[in-house]
Amino acid sequence: MNIKLILIACISAISLFTLKAQETVNKKIEWSMGVGFNIGATAPLSVPQEVRSIDLYSPNVNPNLRLNAIYNFDEKWGAGIGLQYETKGMRVKSQVKHMYINFVPVGGDPKTDNLEGYFVGKNSSEISNSYLTIPIYATYRISNKWRLKGGCYFSNTLKSKFTGSVSDGYLRIYSPVGDKQIIDFEEFDFSEDVRDYDIGFILDAEYKLTNRISITGGLSWGMMPIFYSERSPMQFKMRNYYGAFG
Repeated sequence: MNIKLILIACISAISLFTLKAQETVNKKIEWSMGVGFNIGATAPLSVPQEVRSIDLYSPNVNPNLRLNAIYNFDEKWGAGIGLQYETKGMRVKSQVKHMYINFVPVGGDPKTDNLEGYFVGKNSSEISNSYLTIPIYATYRISNKWRLKGGCYFSNTLKSKFTGSVSDGYLRIYSPVGDKQIIDFEEFDFSEDVRDYDIGFILDAEYKLTNRISITGGLSWGMMPIFYSERSPMQFKMRNYYGAFG
């Protein structure tokens, strides 16, 4: 299973029903509250050649709580802004070959225990990041039931977790042909290296069942690597690609 299949699964997944408390002010402004979830991956856009196989992908329970306001210019077009508390995360296990790593193992001494080089073996990662997000978007009503939303989002990272381990392999120190160091099991914690903000694009579709109940599904596409370039412990860039449902 690769990241592209994960993204396809996110987009095509069955969305949950969301109970929305809506209030319309003089038919121009709509207020709504919603509860949903995110499912997807924090990963490179394509599977790096260093990743030889993905043995496990497990999405976290990623809640999404949101408040939105939409101003309708006419019967078709509108503009909206929101405030969301959301989490994005997953667990993944993979087999890697010559994957560059640079970290101090958990409990290690930065002066003597730093591991830098090209790792061959098993990699396990768990990611769970919480965000306060402001989406800004345009809306287009296709019919009385269907409405599309498209725009961008700005997220502030409230809490970050990026932990994992490398095991059952070896490290080529500093270069792919460097000295060989056996790695039985070492834990890493990159939580403090996670970027404290994210920016990206959103595209949603909303189906209105009643005046108070809607089904919403969409995609959020992060543009910022989750690690700052000068602090990244990996060579490839990882971004947030998540489906939002509810």
